[in-house]
Amino acid sequence: MAYDEHHEHDEYATTEGGLYASASVEDPDRAARHRRRLAAGITGAVVALAGAGFLITRLMNEQQPTLPEPAALAPQTTEATTAPTPEETAPVTRTPKVTRHAVPVEQSPAPPIAASRAASRAASPDAAEARASAAIEELRERLRVSERTRMVEQPYEDGTMTVLASWRDVTGESLLRRALDAGTPAGNGVRCTTRLSNEPDWDPGPPPTLMCWRTSASRSVVVVSTASSTGAEAIAASASLIETEWPKLD
Repeated sequence: MAYDEHHEHDEYATTEGGLYASASVEDPDRAARHRRRLAAGITGAVVALAGAGFLITRLMNEQQPTLPEPAALAPQTTEATTAPTPEETAPVTRTPKVTRHAVPVEQSPAPPIAASRAASRAASPDAAEARASAAIEELRERLRVSERTRMVEQPYEDGTMTVLASWRDVTGESLLRRALDAGTPAGNGVRCTTRLSNEPDWDPGPPPTLMCWRTSASRSVVVVSTASSTGAEAIAASASLIETEWPKLD
């Protein structure tokens, strides 16, 4: 009881006017200590609230499903884009297309003209020989030569030159009798003349214009020309033909 009275007296002291004054007003140190205790209490409460909030947030995060982390992006390169290889390209299943090829037809190449003619002659040798024989007989008929005379006719300028080679002397026979003179020497035993008989019953063809010949006891070569040219060039051409045929009669 005495303690209570003393305490009451300490807390509420009586001032000179008879009024009570709080002891805290008169004791600054005590008020400061009270403020410090109050601040410490507030700070502790704030820390406690912060810790409680952190725990609540962590519990809520743990209850939410974890989202997958985004995949790392591939680094960009500056290499040029290349066409996909067969291994990288996804296989595409397609129905195979059936191609029907036409049966090849073999075509024989066209034979050359010369080969065709040779084949024609080989296919019908009798007909070819008959035509050649007929031509020779016609020429023999025109020039009135015997069977022992080889005849070759070839073109010359605007006419022909006919070569007659015989394994005998034809001097005095019908062919050389067409010459109206003994002829002019042209070298190597060859003689030529332009003075010829044009009797129609002797030769139905073009009239001869030049005749050159060379004779011996065992062989003779005569060239009869129907070309309009009878000068030195024609004589030289006739003499050349005689020189070519003469050794063939040996």
